Amino acid sequence: MSDDYLNIPTTPEEEIAVNQANWWKSIYAIVLFLCAWAYLEPYHLDFFAPMQRFWRVVTMVGVCYFCLVLVLLNHRPKYGRFILGYLDPRLNQEVTKGHHTYDDDCDFTLANLWGDMDHYYIAHWVDWFLQTFMMRDAFLSHFWQIGDELIELSWQHILPHFRECWWDHIFSDILLSNIPAVTLSLYIQRKYGFLQYDYWGREGKKSWTEWEIWHCHKRFGQMLLI
Repeated sequence: MSDDYLNIPTTPEEEIAVNQANWWKSIYAIVLFLCAWAYLEPYHLDFFAPMQRFWRVVTMVGVCYFCLVLVLLNHRPKYGRFILGYLDPRLNQEVTKGHHTYDDDCDFTLANLWGDMDHYYIAHWVDWFLQTFMMRDAFLSHFWQIGDELIELSWQHILPHFRECWWDHIFSDILLSNIPAVTLSLYIQRKYGFLQYDYWGREGKKSWTEWEIWHCHKRFGQMLLI
């Protein structure tokens, strides 16, 4: 039983803080339960080879994340920020014109390029290194990371933090973080014998018109979902 049953809040602020703490205890308990279930479930899939249990847990973490995304998509932005505030109070703030964006100074200089090497640069590295471990397809990984930058460009009018200089997309993101992270991940996979996939059906084909994705409705549908 939670200690909060014994420590009754006496002010509205204390009650909000207790409710926030209890919500996150509940969410942690649910995620832990689902990951434990995924780890102990005896089914075997070639897609998860090697390290079946580990990748089942990783998959379940991804499922939990998408469940959170679905919850946020069904709320107005203001209340969505309020929900994220349970995770970190700083997230419950509207991004205004006064916030720092990456198009403040678009002069292509070494100082500006170096100034962009912040926590988002590290996040790009970690993100694409791990995503490539999940996809295990060189062509799809590189195609997706470029598509990710195009999505950022198309959402700049909604999310001000996506506003970046042209050289930020090309050099900081694609050339200096995404491509090296994908390449390193693929190198490690091949070195240690990880099973590789061919989502587009490119293997053994002489022309892109022969790829199986254009001749199999299931493959084509899967790529649309991705």
